[in-house]
Amino acid sequence: MAPRVAIIGAGFGGLCMAIRLERAGIHTYTVFERAADLGGTWRDNSYPGAGCDIPSHLYSYSFEKYASWTRRYPEQPEILDYLHHCADKYDVRRKIRLRTEVRRAVFDGGAWQVTTSSTEGERTETFDVVVMAVGQLNRPHMPDISGMDEFEGVSFHSARWNHDHDLTGRRVAVIGTGSSAAQLVPRVAERAEHLYLFQRTPQLGHPQAGRRLRALDADGVPVRAGAAAGVPGVDLQVRRGHPLSGAGPGVERGVTQAAGAAPPARPGARPRAAGEAHPPTIRPAASGWSSTAPSIQP
Repeated sequence: MAPRVAIIGAGFGGLCMAIRLERAGIHTYTVFERAADLGGTWRDNSYPGAGCDIPSHLYSYSFEKYASWTRRYPEQPEILDYLHHCADKYDVRRKIRLRTEVRRAVFDGGAWQVTTSSTEGERTETFDVVVMAVGQLNRPHMPDISGMDEFEGVSFHSARWNHDHDLTGRRVAVIGTGSSAAQLVPRVAERAEHLYLFQRTPQLGHPQAGRRLRALDADGVPVRAGAAAGVPGVDLQVRRGHPLSGAGPGVERGVTQAAGAAPPARPGARPRAAGEAHPPTIRPAASGWSSTAPSIQP
């Protein structure tokens, strides 16, 4: 008898669990999602500039390489589209109960008694396994700042962005310098009259080389110009998560060298003798560590 599985949360983790069970032939599972749609943090965080600072081909399921990313570092709408794509492709959407919150999960020694509430009321069901996939970014915390209740302007958390409030020409204060602020501050600064950024602890940041990927033609082949144009399949391999895709902005230069062009001489480098082989030129470039999702500031 197949185990009865309750999955709590329909974000990246919950969908992955559902898809894996489906592919393993286990169909006796239910995904509970209290919100009105799937997507988890990528549904909730829709502030200007929201995105991921991990390359798109790495921020994907291992079993679902995606050839339709348009940017090296994907933004929130594209990531959410990817999750919907996976839910539809692997036919797990039918197993998701939206607007259903898990209120209790009690193990009675032999099975789990899971109590949920929805518009249809409260009900308790029995499961053999409970998988917690609620994540940690689903409950924004508003800081307890003295005088906050006396502020007469509009205030909201980045994870509950007020898209109805136009910031054009306004004086805007942003509290916090986590990854959410790093993404939204440049976008808001373009529209605001003045932006004040308050930080408790200084952060170290660097520009993001978020280049766009080439469009695909009718046959699914990248329309590509430039140095790598003469090397078949390079951009498509980048999209599909080939190891070469970790090469970073210098991949085109490396491909050109691999195709026969001599590498540029480094200052002070020893001239190579005639016929001397060049060392391999396509290597993963070093990159710094960074967080993978919108952050909720304390």
